[in-house]
Amino acid sequence: MCRTASHNERITAAEIAQALDAKRIRPGRWACCCPVPGHDDSSPSFSIAEGDTGPLVYCHAGCDQAEIIQALRSQGLWHKPTKAQLAARQRRQQADEQWRAIVRDRVNGRAPTQCPPYSRSIPATGAIQIITGEGAWELAKELRADGIHALVLPPGLPHLGVISQ
Repeated sequence: MCRTASHNERITAAEIAQALDAKRIRPGRWACCCPVPGHDDSSPSFSIAEGDTGPLVYCHAGCDQAEIIQALRSQGLWHKPTKAQLAARQRRQQADEQWRAIVRDRVNGRAPTQCPPYSRSIPATGAIQIITGEGAWELAKELRADGIHALVLPPGLPHLGVISQ
């Protein structure tokens, strides 16, 4: 019998695979029928793998990731998020929405309206190179010297590449 995940204890991909009677397809990877209620698999469409920070799960038939996690949680096969994890997820969602608003505004030819404080200098027209990572500030200075608008993102925010109208 496979153990179940407690409130914040992580369960391994191998334990999920064992509980779902998955077939090992190679080391660290398994396949089985999808655990989402209402998804009647006639052939295995669900993948389970060992990731760097925990199990990776995916339904190749297109089940929503949230539904998959809920199905696994209902069987005690997925940890419940801690308050810190929920708060971090909410911050990521808010940052993502800010960037989606910037992109929407730029595509529609308007100056950005919902910019994070560090991006107030985004011009209303033209291309912008958005960069992040080690050496980003030096690269931004070089791009600006060449007349290219550059915005340096703090670590952890989505990288959008070049936005132009």
